[in-house]
Amino acid sequence: MIIDSNFFLNLHSYLSVISGKYILPKIGKIELSNIKTKPDNSKATIHDVEIENLLINYFKKNGFNSFIAEESFPNNFNDKNNYLTLDPIDGTRNFINGVNKIALMIKIII
Repeated sequence: MIIDSNFFLNLHSYLSVISGKYILPKIGKIELSNIKTKPDNSKATIHDVEIENLLINYFKKNGFNSFIAEESFPNNFNDKNNYLTLDPIDGTRNFINGVNKIALMIKIII
């Protein structure tokens, strides 16, 4: 795993694709059957899970192998010194309600 300017340029391009395909067209257009309430009373959609899986696969292809991911916590958390935390749609309630204030949250912990 090499984290350099190319890594961030490629990640930016990939996140732009995800935003354009999976997030922006769907803000406020989520069917009730595609929303679940988690034990902590927060919401998740099928799109949270879909985007999380895309991010995990992307990062695995780029040399990361340990994750704490919001929708599938923990996911392959096998290296406590080097891992990623992922929240595929930070602001899911806004996403559901059509409020354009959401983010893809990714943290690299080394």
